[in-house]
Amino acid sequence: MLSKVKSLCVCEIIQELGIKQNLVSHHLKVLKELNLLTTERKGQNIHYAINKEVFGEFTKIMKHLFTI
Repeated sequence: MLSKVKSLCVCEIIQELGIKQNLVSHHLKVLKELNLLTTERKGQNIHYAINKEVFGEFTKIMKHLFTI
């Protein structure tokens, strides 16, 4: 979903996925800790976006691992 838009807040993600907010928040936190996502506060919401530079490198590594 994040690859198709500039950014999304947790409320938009849970609405689209239909899963609990705490589960979505946990996974977003893990991805942010891995530097795969960036965050920006917009009012009361935090919006998440893909860190394109880091995600690109991650994708290259994953492709290499799965072609060995």
